[in-house]
Amino acid sequence: MQLLVPSLTHLDAYAEALRRGWSPDNLRPEEAAREELEHIEADPAAFVALLDDREAKAGPITLPDGQQLPVP
Repeated sequence: MQLLVPSLTHLDAYAEALRRGWSPDNLRPEEAAREELEHIEADPAAFVALLDDREAKAGPITLPDGQQLPVP
């Protein structure tokens, strides 16, 4: 298995996986896939940049109960 750095080159394949039913979120799969596709359509480059967030610029992680935790 080879891990890939997020890039515009692979974005079409990722979006296609979302359309076919894959989701990055197993608690709210349909909603998460729809949200991802909306972000991709709105600004593909910004979406890809958020996927490789080595400095945790995206902010805290929101848990299913609404609690927010800082990124470690």
